[in-house]
Amino acid sequence: GRVLGAELDNPDFVALAQSFGMAATRVSDPQALQLALSDFIKRDVPALIEVPVEQGSETSPWSFLHPAPHTEET
Repeated sequence: GRVLGAELDNPDFVALAQSFGMAATRVSDPQALQLALSDFIKRDVPALIEVPVEQGSETSPWSFLHPAPHTEET
């Protein structure tokens, strides 16, 4: 029942980045993300890619940050 992340209404991070001259875009699917990544890597510039996610769809990062110890069978 814990909340992970935050609900942000403001600012528009893409517009904010662009107002400082930074390359920025918002993507909504994996294909668009792949294209944006490819474009920004080719351009070799700092960039911001915003990927909106549905509130409540987050997964706890703890299992990735602190995985269970691996035990080897002998």
